[in-house]
Amino acid sequence: VFGQVSFLAVDHLRAMLRAGRLLSAAGDEVDLSQLQRLALPITFLHGEKNRRFLPVGTEETLLALAQENDPALYIRKTFPGYGDTDCLLGKHASEDVFPAILEHLQRSR
Repeated sequence: VFGQVSFLAVDHLRAMLRAGRLLSAAGDEVDLSQLQRLALPITFLHGEKNRRFLPVGTEETLLALAQENDPALYIRKTFPGYGDTDCLLGKHASEDVFPAILEHLQRSR
């Protein structure tokens, strides 16, 4: 499905899930006082049926970023009927989700 790609991001997510908190790539605890470093356009896409990463997680992340930075930088979109990887690999992702990705890319130029 993925071809030749690095799974460093997947390994990083796995380490954070095991630890139950945010970690840097080096495995150190993340300093949340540095949220201003994420003052850039981010669109959070979340499958409403995602039970691996609950939808409330992206909601809380957006709120934390918006308190520290310009709230206009952040958008959160949830997709009914979608689970965790469905947003990228789902049968109708190209019609339901991909337009939101294109919108983000056009907004962020």
